[in-house]
Amino acid sequence: AIAFAVAHSPACMSSSRPFLRAAAGVAALCALDAAVKELTRSYAVAYAVLGRYVFGTVFALVVWWWQGRPTLTREMLPAHMLRGTLITITAFLFFFSLTRLGMAEAITLSFIAPLLIPPLAHLLLGEKMRGPVVLAAFVGFAGVLVTVQGAPRFDGERTLALAAVLTAALTYALAAIVMRARAAKDGSTLLTLTSAVIPMVLLSPAAVGAPLPTWEAL
Repeated sequence: AIAFAVAHSPACMSSSRPFLRAAAGVAALCALDAAVKELTRSYAVAYAVLGRYVFGTVFALVVWWWQGRPTLTREMLPAHMLRGTLITITAFLFFFSLTRLGMAEAITLSFIAPLLIPPLAHLLLGEKMRGPVVLAAFVGFAGVLVTVQGAPRFDGERTLALAAVLTAALTYALAAIVMRARAAKDGSTLLTLTSAVIPMVLLSPAAVGAPLPTWEAL
């Protein structure tokens, strides 16, 4: 989350470091996906995702303290609440899809998000749609179409999982747009903290009546 937020800050767009940070963020997300998929074999999806954000909050608080405890103002709160809600929906739907789909297939299908981000950024932020970015998005979408065509079936829980991962791609794109709008003003530290704390709070009812996680799960 830190890597992705920093990479989308306008001050960083002229060097290669943001791209390396974004790549590191993507690598971390892949490791996260594998870990949560393993956890959902033993725990309900919402409970496993809650655990992800509990630990994410701990690490984010350490970074927040280390960075001088920047203040979250009342003016910032609505945008962060919106983004936190979108992140919660994205995480739940995507990890739900992982319980019904193979990890590689779910991640490939989620690549529809890059196709959605350029037009949404143009519509909501007024950003120019650069040709190479749009072309790359369509190439990615072509990969999504190939993946869907190779699907063994479209029925029952599989259809529900496909709908979940595609909806997650949309909410992810919207969350990225909100983050892009706030990155320069609020900084990556607050973006990272709120993207962990808000989903943790929203998912906390999943812990009611749930068994305590094992040490292995922790």
